[in-house]
Amino acid sequence: MKLLSLLILLFGYSSHASADLICEDLIGAWSSERHDTSLSSDRRTIKALYPDGSYWIKFIHDNGTEITEQEEHGAWTCDGKILGIKINKIDDESVSFYNIYNLLQLSTSFHSMQPIAPNCSNVLGDCSADIVLEYYRVLN
Repeated sequence: MKLLSLLILLFGYSSHASADLICEDLIGAWSSERHDTSLSSDRRTIKALYPDGSYWIKFIHDNGTEITEQEEHGAWTCDGKILGIKINKIDDESVSFYNIYNLLQLSTSFHSMQPIAPNCSNVLGDCSADIVLEYYRVLN
């Protein structure tokens, strides 16, 4: 009986953890701040995900003596569990990269995600599948 109760509990948890999230909650402006260890800098990220599937994102790195910025443009897709980002332009240079993220949490005011097999060739700063990225809604 204890085994049956444990299996029911585990099944209930796993089905809750794998439930689809509402992708429309991603539409809007988001901000994130964290320390980037590989660049020894603080990193602020501002991004906008648009209803037409396009996105814009700006990374701002501040190491205390210099501020650098990088901008991306591209397209996003979401299936309720996975967020796909197709990068078409970094700053003014055309590129073609695709990154996917496991959506861990998503609400109208917060979302977190983790890279799945990240393509680190185009990333300025920390890049690892171990990083959890947290974003907060930018309020008007």
